[in-house]
Amino acid sequence: MALTIGPLRADLGQKTCGSLPADLGTTTVDVPLILVNGSRPGPRVVITGGVHGGEFSACCRSVWPVHRKVAAEPR
Repeated sequence: MALTIGPLRADLGQKTCGSLPADLGTTTVDVPLILVNGSRPGPRVVITGGVHGGEFSACCRSVWPVHRKVAAEPR
């Protein structure tokens, strides 16, 4: 089963990187997102960081190890 969030889609055994637009009222920002869809059924995990607008370091720290691993692997 494909994993789809907004315009991003990862089929079984695939991964994709992109961003989702977030309307903040006076401006719109792109929120980075990495989808990794396993090739077999199993547990799922969500890794997130930062709840408030000024918590960019928490967001970066939580996703950077995953982003490095995903970016290094062939697509």
